[in-house]
Amino acid sequence: MFIHKLLSLALCLASAGYVNSGNAQQTKGTKAEAALMAKIKCKYFKKNSDDSWTSGPNAKIGTNAFSNHTFDIGGVSVGDADLATVLNRKCGS
Repeated sequence: MFIHKLLSLALCLASAGYVNSGNAQQTKGTKAEAALMAKIKCKYFKKNSDDSWTSGPNAKIGTNAFSNHTFDIGGVSVGDADLATVLNRKCGS
């Protein structure tokens, strides 16, 4: 019985380590995502209750206008980076 509990604990700890390492890799991002992140001002974007994003009437990405669009992950790509993914990382909390 003690061995089963010990084995279960070991599996839980191993699973937690795997999940945490996966999350750490996701936050790093690509060079394209880092470049896009530098061009975004969070004040121009709003996260919706369904986890999509909406750009405001004066939204810009760098110097380019990007107003009044609603999009989700996979919906808009800018310079080989997914816009919703970058917004989640930079502005999502």
